[in-house]
Amino acid sequence: MSIKKYIKRGVKYVLTGEPINHITTHIVTLAPNELLKGRTALITGGTAGIGLAIAKKFLQSGADVVITGRTNERLASACEELKQVSATGKVYGICMDNRDVSAFSVYIDSISEKIRGNIDILVNNAGVLGGDIKNVTEEEYAGMVEKTKDYIFDGDYLLVSEDGANLLARSTPIAFSISGKNWVNNHAHVLKFDCYETRRFVEFYLNSIDLALYISGGAQPKLNQKNLNRIEIPLPSQERQKYIVDILDRFDAICNDLTSGLPAEIEARQKQYEYYRDRLLSFKELN
Repeated sequence: MSIKKYIKRGVKYVLTGEPINHITTHIVTLAPNELLKGRTALITGGTAGIGLAIAKKFLQSGADVVITGRTNERLASACEELKQVSATGKVYGICMDNRDVSAFSVYIDSISEKIRGNIDILVNNAGVLGGDIKNVTEEEYAGMVEKTKDYIFDGDYLLVSEDGANLLARSTPIAFSISGKNWVNNHAHVLKFDCYETRRFVEFYLNSIDLALYISGGAQPKLNQKNLNRIEIPLPSQERQKYIVDILDRFDAICNDLTSGLPAEIEARQKQYEYYRDRLLSFKELN
C-alpha cells in the first residue's frame, strides 16, 4: 500500500472515528459438560479407584465412556454408578482381562462394534503402554503388566535404575542394594556380586559419578545395558575395598539411619561438650 493511501485512511479515521475495515468476532463459551461432547473415551481398569474417577470426569466433560474390567459383577456395579454422573453421556462396560494379550484385537473390535464408532481417547489405567494397543506385541506387553505370585530374586543384589529423569537429576540414588526375597520390575538392572564389599563399593561409586555420557533418550532418559557395561569402575584390592566401604558405611549410618546414626551423633557431641566444658571450667589453684 502506498504512502498516500495510508494518509487517506488516517485522515478518514480522524474525521469519522471509524476504521475502514470492520471485524466482527463471535465468542462462544462452552459449558463444562460440552468440552468433550461427541468424543468417546476408553478407560481400561475403570471399575474402581483411579480408573473409575477418570471415567466420571470424562462424563462430566460431555464424553461417552467405555470402561473395562475382569468381572461382569464389578462392571455392572461401576456402570450403574457412572450413569448417575451424567444424564446424556453413554456408558459401556466390556469384560476384558488385560493379561490376555492374544485377545486384544477381539476386545477392540468388540468395543468398536458396541459403540458403533471409534475410540477418540485411550486411558490405559490397567498398565503402562505407548502405541497401538490393538496391535501390541508380547515384548511390548511385558513392560505393561507384570505378573508375579511371590518373588523373583532371593539374595543380595545391586539394583541400578534403567530409565527415568532421576538418572540426570540425581535427586535420589540411582543404585541401591537389596537383600532377601524381592520382586524387581523391568525398569532396573540387577547385578550380582561375590562379596558385600565389592557390591557396596560399586554402589557408592555409581552414585558418585556423572552418568550423562552414558544416558540416551530425550524426554525419557535411559541407561541401557550396553551403556551400563561401558562404565569403567576403578576397582581396588579386596582389602582396600573393605577399608573404603567400612568408612562410607559409617558415614551412611550417621546421615541416614535415625535409629543408630542420630543417637550416636548426639552422644558424640555430648561427650565433646563435656570435654570442653570440663577444660574451660578447670582452674589452677592460686597459692
